[in-house]
Amino acid sequence: MSSLLPKSIQDIEAKERFGLNQQRDKNKNPFGIRFPFRGRVIIYIGFIMFIMVLLMIHFGDVSRMPSFSIQNSLNNNNNDIEHQEAAIVAAMMDNDIPSLPQPLGEQSLESEIKSILRAHPLTVFSKTYCPYSRKAKEILNEYPLKIPFYVVEVDLRDDAMEIKKLLGEHTQLDTFPNIFINGGSIGGATELSRLDKSGRLEEILKENNLL
Repeated sequence: MSSLLPKSIQDIEAKERFGLNQQRDKNKNPFGIRFPFRGRVIIYIGFIMFIMVLLMIHFGDVSRMPSFSIQNSLNNNNNDIEHQEAAIVAAMMDNDIPSLPQPLGEQSLESEIKSILRAHPLTVFSKTYCPYSRKAKEILNEYPLKIPFYVVEVDLRDDAMEIKKLLGEHTQLDTFPNIFINGGSIGGATELSRLDKSGRLEEILKENNLL
């Protein structure tokens, strides 16, 4: 009995170690399948190819995949820029330089206002809903003008704020109405009403050949 006991204990311990090793192997590989390194590489490659096939089926064509579409778009844009540059260079060589569109900005707006003032001796920058603007136009309509006054309804324009800023910089008056006679501002409705009541407005209109 004494000789069998150590052997039995050793057998039990060996079995326990074997069982623990088996359990660890199952945890590492739950399917119980062992693959060599080359086999794992083949499986990874096959999985990647499978994903590529699914993407091709979904998009219909590799060139329609997002990464390819972005690259194609960049290539097309580069080609368009190259064509435009080539056309400009060719035109310059032929002494036929194309006129490029000038951006609309503050300078073009200032030129427009100056053109209006040159073309119209009496100009009113007004707002359609402003009671002071209506009052100024009513006062001017009382005079038998040789040339009708010209009205710019600023609130009907997209650049109303730019006009307000520009007039304020040049006349120190950024409210409406702003009344010009031969390119010079005489003020707004308050100033116009004061000139009208004093009789000075009639004199100014006559001096500028408007009456």
